[in-house]
Amino acid sequence: MEYLHSDITAAILKGFYAICSNLTSGLDLSIYKNAVRIELEFLGLVVEENKSFPILYRNRNIGAITYDFLINNCVGLKITNTQTDITENEINHFKCHLKETPIEVALILNFGIEGHHRRVFLGNELKKRISEGI
Repeated sequence: MEYLHSDITAAILKGFYAICSNLTSGLDLSIYKNAVRIELEFLGLVVEENKSFPILYRNRNIGAITYDFLINNCVGLKITNTQTDITENEINHFKCHLKETPIEVALILNFGIEGHHRRVFLGNELKKRISEGI
């Protein structure tokens, strides 16, 4: 079964694990973010850093959701550096981000002791049904 944007997420994960192999754990988060940008650009991906999407209520801007990176205008990235696994709470929180933006696929990349990731998906059709109360 092929997942939405699987070619892009595969390239992102290739870059993520290359960084994990080359950098030690415990570095400052900004170092990992810089490495992600460099590696993904090296792999030929289009990288937008700190991509924000406005949140509107009654047609008024009430804030924004910001991804650490938006890759090829379709995959959001959150970069972390924690010594624990990515929790279901973090995943659900990130699904809320997806619900409020046009992005359907996101990756949480954790550069903790053993680099690991989680893929988060919330399709636009499901978002539409949720907003319509179906």
